[in-house]
Amino acid sequence: MTHTAGTPSTETLLDRARLALKDEFLRAAVRFTADRLRTKKQATTDEFGA
Repeated sequence: MTHTAGTPSTETLLDRARLALKDEFLRAAVRFTADRLRTKKQATTDEFGA
């Protein structure tokens, strides 16, 4: 695949995505962050009664 400077190729992006999905540390960090955001959103919703 040909690409210009500064533009990552699709293959590189797909490779990085595949590696990231296999990275247990990264998966745990994303899960932690999503859970934390969900908890904060629920607390805010409960506080304001929306």
